[in-house]
Amino acid sequence: MFKKGLVLFAVLSLYGCLQILPDDTIKDTFSAGKRMYDESKLKQNGGEKISFSTQVVLDNSAGKDETERECIGQLRKKLSQESTKKEAVILAENFHLVQSQDSPLVKCEISAYLWR
Repeated sequence: MFKKGLVLFAVLSLYGCLQILPDDTIKDTFSAGKRMYDESKLKQNGGEKISFSTQVVLDNSAGKDETERECIGQLRKKLSQESTKKEAVILAENFHLVQSQDSPLVKCEISAYLWR
């Protein structure tokens, strides 16, 4: 009887602790754990984690979205050329607007696992 009460108290205490955390924190923690697991599997299969980045001059006539697509397209092409044994697995793509002296630039980055 005492053990059941202790277990019930522990479970309710844990539930109270989880309720204090925002919902997003629990989801983010779960997602991070899943990403770590997936990445370890890719590494075990011989994948190499790599990051590429480049900058493209922002073309005002084409617009920011089109310039971002062009920028990430260049990186995807480079990634497919580098990953010769298997298709690369893209983990993340990021875009940043960079102000330079001459004209604004779009900097794009891609992280992925590839096989050489």
